[in-house]
Amino acid sequence: MFSHPRWVPQPNSEPPEVIITFEFTRNFYREVAHRQEFEQYCDWYYKTALKNRNRSGGAVLNR
Repeated sequence: MFSHPRWVPQPNSEPPEVIITFEFTRNFYREVAHRQEFEQYCDWYYKTALKNRNRSGGAVLNR
């Protein structure tokens, strides 16, 4: 059925440069989005901790 030589993947062939560039760009933007989400989480966590500290009067519990 798929016996045409152009349809058979070549062993150890490198993907075209455009594919490599696309994957690199996609991975870069995924990393940027991940870092932005993490930064937003850290900001939320810091603000929540400040609110909770202010509610408790700044008391630190000893364990």
